[in-house]
Amino acid sequence: MERSLVLKKGEIKMIKKFLAEGLSKSAIARKLGISRDTVRRYANLPDDYIPHINRPPVINSVDPYLPHIAKMLEMAEAQKSEIPLTVIYEEIKKLGYDGSLRWLQQVIARYELRARAKSDEPIIRFETKPAQQMQVDWIEFPKDNLSAFVATNAERLSFGNSIQSTCIC
Repeated sequence: MERSLVLKKGEIKMIKKFLAEGLSKSAIARKLGISRDTVRRYANLPDDYIPHINRPPVINSVDPYLPHIAKMLEMAEAQKSEIPLTVIYEEIKKLGYDGSLRWLQQVIARYELRARAKSDEPIIRFETKPAQQMQVDWIEFPKDNLSAFVATNAERLSFGNSIQSTCIC
């Protein structure tokens, strides 16, 4: 069965390994269940090749209603009251939202909308064109004495790097 997907990094390494072991491209294709042309294409790539998978940004069903929800939460906070989730749900259903109450709850929690409405900073959601912005996260693993950062751009492409932490005490 022919696959039209981009091969994963591990599959590319397997092709290189099998070639180094002396297997023919046809044998590798049979072993991995891919076409001989796919094996040939990836065999000719440099060893440090990283597959590029182009994914469009994910937009969920709540996103179009986030400005309205943010405004509702900010108004409630200004009045020192809290809006129940069911009221928010009914309000955005009137505007055309057709998702579930549970999904709305998950999105509000993910974006921490209630906490942001309580802070002094206004809730601002914006989108940028590809290659204009990226997110960088830092994480530490104290038990392993390891730190890492991951950079993800709007096309969901990620780059990561880790370092051994050093302590100058």
